[in-house]
Amino acid sequence: MRGSTQLVLLIILFCNVTIVFAESRYGATVSLSDIDLSDDIGAVRKNDLVSLTAISTQLFSRNNKDIRYWHELSYQKFENSANGALNQTTRSLSLDTQLQASLSLSKWFRPYVGAGGGFSFNDYLERYDTSPSGFLTKKYDDKNFWGVHSVFAIGFSLKRIRPGWYLGGTYSYKASLGDGLNEQRLSIYFLI
Repeated sequence: MRGSTQLVLLIILFCNVTIVFAESRYGATVSLSDIDLSDDIGAVRKNDLVSLTAISTQLFSRNNKDIRYWHELSYQKFENSANGALNQTTRSLSLDTQLQASLSLSKWFRPYVGAGGGFSFNDYLERYDTSPSGFLTKKYDDKNFWGVHSVFAIGFSLKRIRPGWYLGGTYSYKASLGDGLNEQRLSIYFLI
């Protein structure tokens, strides 16, 4: 119940942030991520996680079309299981905001760089250690917590694939400030 209430609150916050600004565009990304997470019990690494993220962009100012806000709402769930290691199921709901600056090189191509931050709600579930032969050696309590992180991104935008449609790609790095997920993400996005 507690997790679903927090999910609803994050979605409402995401929708309110994106409605406040004029000239908004909405879309989604498909991402391939490498994730590292650690806490006082141990560390987990997950490679090649595919995820879908809701995005929204707004111009920083109507007078300057080279600077924009970028908002992301993402949910990730994955399991880590390996003999001789910490095993757990991880769920993370994240809301990020970046300020991005682009350079107009042509009518259709714009590279950009962005930086910002965000927060996430994380669940570490079904946590246990196993021996190298696969036997359960120790079970840990589930853990859920709020995390804060910074985000850095570089990418490009292909303008007007069709009037009002945008396609692009981005590489981003999310660094957790304390416990939480550190993530490298390669994404393709589509905006209307």
